[in-house]
Amino acid sequence: MYEGHMRLLKYVMAVVLLIVLVLVAAIFWWEEGYRQVTFVDRAAPTILIDDIKSYWSVDQFTQYLHQRSQQFEVGKEFGATFDSRPPHLFVEVQVKSYGHYGVEGKLIGTFFNNRLSTILFYPANIDLYLKHLCTEAKLDLVNSSEILEPELHRRIWIHPDHTEGRYVGWEDTRLRDEMDLWIKRYS
Repeated sequence: MYEGHMRLLKYVMAVVLLIVLVLVAAIFWWEEGYRQVTFVDRAAPTILIDDIKSYWSVDQFTQYLHQRSQQFEVGKEFGATFDSRPPHLFVEVQVKSYGHYGVEGKLIGTFFNNRLSTILFYPANIDLYLKHLCTEAKLDLVNSSEILEPELHRRIWIHPDHTEGRYVGWEDTRLRDEMDLWIKRYS
């Protein structure tokens, strides 16, 4: 009788161990983000700055700039291209003189696989600009260096730049997550 209990106990322990291993593997698989991501799909856009929306293509963004009579420069595409991995391409569009809330500055739009993901704005007068952001847009970057708006999939932050001073950035967090996932999987 004792021998039968031992076999049953070993069997139960083996089943429990197997279940635990399957659960751990499933959690790891999910946490690693092994869901189907093409790295080129488009989602519902979010407003980044003014009427500029995430997920715009370079053509949509430059058309918007043309409508505002803005001078801009489209940079060269760079990133991982001719291999078996999904695309990982970036383009920057720079506007040397962009006005936002009455403050002029340099604006840079960054595109991940031809989808606008990030806007950086280098205002000529950062203190005046932050005051306008706080009063006009209700975005307080004076008392906080970052604002997360999960329902809008948007992150807004202020950051120092070693060459051009402080800037304010806007990004679509879904595209940031995709960039991070691509690096995690393929780099």
